[in-house]
Amino acid sequence: MKYLLKLATAMIFLAMPAVADDTWLTLPEPPALPSPASSGMAEVNGISMYYATFGEGDPVLLIHGGLGQSGVWGFLVPELMEDH
Repeated sequence: MKYLLKLATAMIFLAMPAVADDTWLTLPEPPALPSPASSGMAEVNGISMYYATFGEGDPVLLIHGGLGQSGVWGFLVPELMEDH
């Protein structure tokens, strides 16, 4: 019975027309990051990793994906700076 349910579900999804939702292409470019209080390179497990600090208070660590870059946080960093 579980097999038939999985098969039916798969058939429904395969029968659906492929619709590309390109909403993400209309998102605004993030603004430039504010000037960091400090920045540099840190040796972490045998690699050099860039870091920048913004604001004061409890820290928040932001790590982007493999091909990302810190500029994507232009909207987020100013918000976090208010209390972190």
